Amino acid sequence: MREILDKAKKTDEFWMDSAKLDFALELERQRRASGKSYKDIAKALDTSAAYVSKIFRGDANLTIESMVKLSRSLGCNLYLNLKQISEDKETIKVIANKLAQDDMQGLKFDGNQSTTRVMNRHKTALHLQDAA
Repeated sequence: MREILDKAKKTDEFWMDSAKLDFALELERQRRASGKSYKDIAKALDTSAAYVSKIFRGDANLTIESMVKLSRSLGCNLYLNLKQISEDKETIKVIANKLAQDDMQGLKFDGNQSTTRVMNRHKTALHLQDAA
């Protein structure tokens, strides 16, 4: 299993998925803190509630422009950081801890999120923690 994860960490897809999930998790935290609903955000962005739900599940391939608009709709600014590849282990620990913490708190992006999806996220968190 560790070999599979080590191989995956060398791909751009792994890091793209990690970035999407990290952004979606932070959006959800900020949405809850602001007290806004998905419908409120959809209205502010002049888009559909279904698209907003997709974003909050981490399933959307967002542009930086979209990320800025989403952030601003929640009263936030977007900041991007680059890390040297040698810092991978620390990055993996952070991602794993966020996944585990959010699953422990029962964080759901919408009422239709499947148990399988939560279980997969939890398994991913455990594998990332083992690898780091």
